[in-house]
Amino acid sequence: MKKIFRIFLNPMGSQEKWLNQMSEKGHRLVNVGRFFYTFENCEANEYQYSIDYVGNKNYKELKEYKQFIEEIGIKYYEKPINIGQFSWGKARLRPFANQGGRIATSKGMINRELLILEKKNNGKPFEIYSNIEDKIYRLKEIRKPLIVGEITILFFAIMGIFMENSIFEFTLWSIGNTNTSNNYMLLVLLGIVFICLSVKLIQINESIKNLKDKGEINQ
Repeated sequence: MKKIFRIFLNPMGSQEKWLNQMSEKGHRLVNVGRFFYTFENCEANEYQYSIDYVGNKNYKELKEYKQFIEEIGIKYYEKPINIGQFSWGKARLRPFANQGGRIATSKGMINRELLILEKKNNGKPFEIYSNIEDKIYRLKEIRKPLIVGEITILFFAIMGIFMENSIFEFTLWSIGNTNTSNNYMLLVLLGIVFICLSVKLIQINESIKNLKDKGEINQ
């Protein structure tokens, strides 16, 4: 067994690529936590991995989807993503989700926004969605929480600009600094995250455009 600590700024693309690289080295995923991944030895390239975003689904949809992928022989691991969510106790508001899933509870929905899918390598690409329409739909669903995240950042940025008191305290930074300095620090951090989300949105929009162009060519 091998346990590895890993954090991904791109929890879908980068994580999927890394898991397949681990498989190429002869490591199969057997357990996953928020930051730790546990692997066992296997034949090189014996398994393939793909990441699917399911944070848009309500409880019933997610349950049916899990049942479907199990029936076709695909194993899954649940993984949190936590983008664009607002919490009250054990409930979370997810404005980007489908009807019935916008208020998530701990019952099968919170911290299960991603599914890591695993199947035996049959020499063919591991594609969850086969046609162009489904691929475009998937990208649009992934795009929703990023947009909500940017709106949330803009809200806190406006608060940081116009409020005299600190919105958040940065323990080490706040020593000897004014409330204004703390808000400037917050704005810098929010700006970095906003840029990262914007880059990802541009990539997704470009992918959607390319798929639409490809669909028109095939027709």
